[in-house]
Amino acid sequence: MAADLARLWEREMWTGVYRPVWVTVHLGDEPIDAIAFVVDPAHPQYAGELDLDTQARYIAAACGEFGSCHDYLTSTVRALEQLGLHDPHLSELLTRVSEYVKAPKQ
Repeated sequence: MAADLARLWEREMWTGVYRPVWVTVHLGDEPIDAIAFVVDPAHPQYAGELDLDTQARYIAAACGEFGSCHDYLTSTVRALEQLGLHDPHLSELLTRVSEYVKAPKQ
């Protein structure tokens, strides 16, 4: 678990856009302590409120040190589904991003 946390910390904290916050989540009736990475709205990389289409265009084009944002979003949606969780916003976002990724470049 320590190695997983180290990789997660390296991936999420290297730009300073997030701050780690301990939260309690519930799996069924069981409360579990977890770390959430919360965006700092004062950080220069914070984009603010973007409509779904703008989010999709940015994600489709973005690639960072650890891979493409499209792949990251796909992995997130699939992992949630494997846990029996469905996030309608993320699913719709993934559909839109995938359409941009598949679209021919102009």
